[in-house]
Amino acid sequence: MTDPLLSLAQSCSTCTIHSSMNFVPLQNFATRMISRVDKETQGIDAIVYRVTYYGQADAMIRAVSRGVPVRLITEPTEYRNPDRLWVAKHFDRMYVGGVQMKWRQHEGLMHQGSIVLRGLGEVIFGTSNWTTASNQYQDEHNYFYSPSLGKPWFYAFFADQFDRRWNDTTNYVPFKPKPPGSPVYSLPVNGAVDVSSSATLTWDGGPWAHLYDIYFGTSPNPPLVATNLELGSPTAGVLEKYTVSNLLPGTRYYWRIVGKTWAYLGNSGSVWSFTTAGTPPSGTGTPSTSPFGGTPAAIPGTIQAENFDNGGQNSAWYDTTAGNVYGAYRSTDVDIEATSDSDGGFDVAKTKAGEWLKFTVNVSTSATYTLETRVANVGTGATFKVFVDDADVTGAISVPDTGGWQTWTTKTGPNIQLSAGQHVIRVYFATAASGGGVGNFNWFRFVQ
Repeated sequence: MTDPLLSLAQSCSTCTIHSSMNFVPLQNFATRMISRVDKETQGIDAIVYRVTYYGQADAMIRAVSRGVPVRLITEPTEYRNPDRLWVAKHFDRMYVGGVQMKWRQHEGLMHQGSIVLRGLGEVIFGTSNWTTASNQYQDEHNYFYSPSLGKPWFYAFFADQFDRRWNDTTNYVPFKPKPPGSPVYSLPVNGAVDVSSSATLTWDGGPWAHLYDIYFGTSPNPPLVATNLELGSPTAGVLEKYTVSNLLPGTRYYWRIVGKTWAYLGNSGSVWSFTTAGTPPSGTGTPSTSPFGGTPAAIPGTIQAENFDNGGQNSAWYDTTAGNVYGAYRSTDVDIEATSDSDGGFDVAKTKAGEWLKFTVNVSTSATYTLETRVANVGTGATFKVFVDDADVTGAISVPDTGGWQTWTTKTGPNIQLSAGQHVIRVYFATAASGGGVGNFNWFRFVQ
């Protein structure tokens, strides 16, 4: 049976639609809304109860990043709606992105949708939520008011209404993001033996976890090996997975998962362990580490990336692929190549998210040091972190797009406080760029 509303809309396709009106499905609400939000320069005030579309949430975050204050009112029921798991994700993303948010004290759905664009003097209101591209058939309509329409009371009504609600501290309170539940582990089962040298950690993160930190190693308190990974789906019954490879034979490994929301609130699972099949290497079964060349690298000074500590996988370094694909300089799984950088020598190449290198160092003087990193990369979005004695001392450091894998630049900063004495520095390759890798690294320099 043909829908009568759709037939009516189609039959009027030759009619002139007033510029203020927006009809779904003949017009795309999301595209039009985003185009207006992107032009605002003074302030944005929004009321909405459902956000499941990246585009509109991203538009609000972009506004904040260009210095436009954004205020948003929503309600708590839809925030944790189990039928629409992505609503919480996008509200959390906007919250972390700097959008000021409040919600009603009242438990119940709030169907009003409005956006006040203070600098443009415009208002968008109607029944469309911030869902998909909003151009599929829905019984929805929207009105785009601009000053050219000559109806200033439209703008005044919605602007005053928003201010009245925002300033009502009894019925509207600050938005408080909620953490996820604890992850529930599946495989390998706790205490498992004869596990393959390539094992897949498997767990159920629950409905509200969207990001994961992975702790893995041979210590009962395993170190962080990957952070803020967006894995799998929060849908019930869909398990998250992370593969660890190149494991030593006959060795006991420990792992722990922390599930996080996009507001970066987390909940940790317990520590589980398993033992790989085979005969352990001679000694304790856990390779020891030692400084490359026998002497800790000096700080202040320059540390060549290829001179990471001696040892093995999960001990001195962690690499996700077997073998040094270039076969240069050292016989490990870390990919090392000859560099065309001005100082010659070698660089660590083909780094991938989750890989890391350790360097034993000796700091001569307690002081604040500026980190300089020699990098080459293709694509945007790559980051790395620096840990000192397993403590994250930098947060995510962006890797610039240099336009070529042998086109080098020196990334300056951040500053790091180091105490005198011997330490272990771990460079963790956190996020891959749009080009697929984290980057090529030639050296790290600590300048006092």
